[in-house]
Amino acid sequence: MKRNIVVFVSALMTVLTAVVAAGAVYSWLVGEEETYSPGEITEYAGALDVSSGVQGDTLTFTLSDGAAQINAVELSEKTSAVTSFEIYTDSGDMIYASDFIDGFRYCSFPAVTAGALKLKVTNSDGAFEIASFKPLRVYPRDTSDFSVMAYVTADSACRMGEEWRENAETVTRFNLIGNLFFDIEGNLLFDTYDGADDIPGTGEAIFELALKNLRALNPDAEIVATILGNRDLTGDGITDTQERHNHAMGIRNRANFAKNIVSFVEKYELDGIAFDYEYPSSVISFSYYSRFITLLRENMPDKLITAAHSEWNMGIGRVGESTLDKLDAIELMSYDLFDSRGNHSTFYTAYSNIQGAVDKGADREKIDLGLPFYSRPINGDAYWGTYANIADKLEYRENTLTESYTTDDGVSNTLPNYYNGRQLIYDKTCYALDIGIGGVMIWHFACDSTDPEYSLTQTIARAIASRSI
Repeated sequence: MKRNIVVFVSALMTVLTAVVAAGAVYSWLVGEEETYSPGEITEYAGALDVSSGVQGDTLTFTLSDGAAQINAVELSEKTSAVTSFEIYTDSGDMIYASDFIDGFRYCSFPAVTAGALKLKVTNSDGAFEIASFKPLRVYPRDTSDFSVMAYVTADSACRMGEEWRENAETVTRFNLIGNLFFDIEGNLLFDTYDGADDIPGTGEAIFELALKNLRALNPDAEIVATILGNRDLTGDGITDTQERHNHAMGIRNRANFAKNIVSFVEKYELDGIAFDYEYPSSVISFSYYSRFITLLRENMPDKLITAAHSEWNMGIGRVGESTLDKLDAIELMSYDLFDSRGNHSTFYTAYSNIQGAVDKGADREKIDLGLPFYSRPINGDAYWGTYANIADKLEYRENTLTESYTTDDGVSNTLPNYYNGRQLIYDKTCYALDIGIGGVMIWHFACDSTDPEYSLTQTIARAIASRSI
């Protein structure tokens, strides 16, 4: 049977009012009988003919009530053995393919009508066992509140021209990062890019040109700036990033720091400010950070305060619920996290990070799921491959590409690199939409291709369009 969320239906109208706990919403008539509420998800009952097998085997899920429209499938596996799989309709059309299933996988695709779906396991590390198979129909909704936040480095923003416009138009908020810093007293400082002859020579001029270019590319997007504390620009001798944050956010300097931020936001007419505080490792550091965010919120009630956090640094004794509640957006860094195979930022990693963040007190409507526009080698080498450089080499449903590279330490190697290809970006975006989190976050914008066929940003746009009324 279908699981439908419909409260009231009148057969005399094609657009009806459904009364729900939050108030009145619209339900839409589909055909002659079926109605739905915007954003509703229908799960179709049925059964697999078998649940286990080996590489090359095909499993068939038959819907109990006959053919239906399907545009997503939830999968989970008991064994984490599957390394590639395909999904077919009962008429033999392949509608989806990707790599891993693991403990949870969300597969999104254009709607098809089928009475059965076939799961073909094309590669597996030994025998596999499927724990669940759930065909879904996700109905469209108003997606205007869905955030697409893109980090943009200041130097790359200075170089962006008209070729970036189509990508930029998908972004709802830019986060300008890379040349704005603070010192131990909470003073704000600009830095330059040494040796970059094609951008302005002073830090402030770089920041101003970056702002100008972003506003020209998308006048409707919000803009915040990240203030970094990981560089000594004043000769204070402090090499530990955590210590610099503690000085600036501590009792002696936090008022000055907050005042300087408010003035900076006003001077450059920004929509807010952002922090990239990945470094705290002590209770006192988390305490200083929490108290500073509280003070800044009091001093800047009508501007955005956002922060990049990992799921592991949230919770009791870390960045707690009271601090997270004061942020307007939580940029969830769901990347540079490796699974047992050495792949970073798989779908299951994203799924686990979202669940963990919510469990630790993050408001799901404030979470932007981090999407990497870069690769990491499967051995964790200090190398970050730019997606734009290989976009035409990675097929739509692929994530892995073997590359020769040189690490930041000067070591050369040739290994598989794990990207987030177009299908995986599409899946993660649809999942973020369907579970009702705030949006997605791009790290970082300049790593993308500007070719519409390969662009990951435009893949995000297509995923949003697939869920939009």
